[in-house]
Amino acid sequence: MRRISILLPLMIAVSGAACSLMLDTDSLQEGTGQAGAAGSDASVEPDSTAGQGGGAGTAGSAGAAGEAGQGGAAGEAGQAGAGGAPPIPPDKFAEAFAHALCTNLQFCWGPGLEYFVHEEDCVDRYTKYLQDGIGGLIARSVKDGHLTYDPVKAVACVDQLMVATKDGTCVDVDRVIENCKDMVAGAGGKDAVCRHTFECGHGLYCDLESGCGAAKCVPHKKAGTLCKDAGECEPDLTCWVPDSALLDGGAANGTCAVYTKRNSVCDDKTQPGCEPGYMCLGKMCSAAREAFVGNVGVPCWGNQKMCGSGLSCELPDYLIGNGECIDEIDNGGDCKLGFPDPCGEGYYCNQAWGVTSPACTALPTQDMACANATVQLFGFASRCAKGLACVDKQCKPMKRIGEVCVGNEQCYSGLCTGVGPLSCALPGCP
Repeated sequence: MRRISILLPLMIAVSGAACSLMLDTDSLQEGTGQAGAAGSDASVEPDSTAGQGGGAGTAGSAGAAGEAGQGGAAGEAGQAGAGGAPPIPPDKFAEAFAHALCTNLQFCWGPGLEYFVHEEDCVDRYTKYLQDGIGGLIARSVKDGHLTYDPVKAVACVDQLMVATKDGTCVDVDRVIENCKDMVAGAGGKDAVCRHTFECGHGLYCDLESGCGAAKCVPHKKAGTLCKDAGECEPDLTCWVPDSALLDGGAANGTCAVYTKRNSVCDDKTQPGCEPGYMCLGKMCSAAREAFVGNVGVPCWGNQKMCGSGLSCELPDYLIGNGECIDEIDNGGDCKLGFPDPCGEGYYCNQAWGVTSPACTALPTQDMACANATVQLFGFASRCAKGLACVDKQCKPMKRIGEVCVGNEQCYSGLCTGVGPLSCALPGCP
C-alpha cells in the first residue's frame, strides 16, 4: 500500500529553513509586480510597439494598463500577486516555498537551524523534498485535469511564511499547507475519491487506509483521536507518540494532541512537544531564537540557554544540570555529546557505549555502515556524509523521482516502490 503522507518527508526533514534561489526572491519579498503583456489582438509593426502594463504598486495593487504605442493596442494591466509579488509559475513553487520556509526557520531557530539541515543548504534540501512531494503531486493533478493551479494565489501561500517571519511568528507547517489549498481549484468535498491531500478541500485530508482507488477525503481528526502522522490531525495539532511507546517497539498510532504551550513546563517523554519555534530546555518550553546566544565558557542546557553560532553546548552527563559552550573541535580531537554536534563539517563525535576515547570521526561515505553514535541517536548529527541517507544500516545516495533506489529513506519523496528494480515515486496514489 502506498500509504506515505505527502507531508511526511518534509516534516521529517523539518523536525517535526536565507539562502539563494534561481527565483527572483528579492522581488518576492519586496513586492515588485510584473508588467502587463501586450494585448492579444495587438498588431505590432516595426514602427509601432504595444504599450506595457505598469508595475504593481508597493501596496500590492496591479499596475494600470499601458497606453497604446503608435499603431499598437494597449497592453493589459499586470496581475499582481499578494503584496505585489509576481505570480509564481508551477515550476518555481517549490523553490519559493522552500526559501520562505528556510527564512522562517532561520529566524525562529538561529544557530539551531543546524538541527534541521545537518550541514546541507536549507533551500536546496527543502526544494528537493517539495519538488518530489507536494509540488510533484500538484503538477500531476493539474496535468491529469483533476486540479487547476493559480500562480497568483500561490504567492499568498508563500507570503504567509514571509509575513509570519516579519511578524516574529514561527509557523506550523501543517497549518500553512492547509491554507495553501487556496492556490488550487477542483479539490473534492467530503467522501470524494482522492489520491493525495491537495485533491481534498479545506478541513479534509486524503485517507489512504482503504487503498488506492478507494481512498476518500475525510475530515481532519480532532484532539484525542488516534493518528499516524500530523497531516491527519486538525491544523495546529500534532500527532504525538509517547517515547515509552517507541521504546516498546514502535506504536501503530499516535494521538492528535495540542502542542505544549510556550513558557510551560514540558517533558518530551510524557507530553506532546513544544509549539513551533520552541524547544524543551530544562523542563521549560523556551523560544529557540532566544536560547542560542551563549559564548564560549558560558553555561548551557540546564539553564534554558544554548550556544551562539559556530559553538556547541557540551552536554552534562546524563543530561542533568548545565553543560558548557565550546568551540568547534578539530578533526580527530577528543569530544563528548554536544548540541549541535561539536565536530567540524563532515565529522561527528563517535561517543557511544563501549567507546573509551571518543573523538571527531569522518561521517561514513557511500556503501559504508551508518554511524550510530549517541549524537545520531539524539538526532544531533547525520548518520552519513552529506547527500547520503541511511538505508538498511548502509549509506546510500539520495535519489529523485524515477531514479533507482533500495528503500524509502533514500528518496526525497519518501517512497521507493515498483516491480523489479525499485525507483523513487511520488507519494500518495498514482
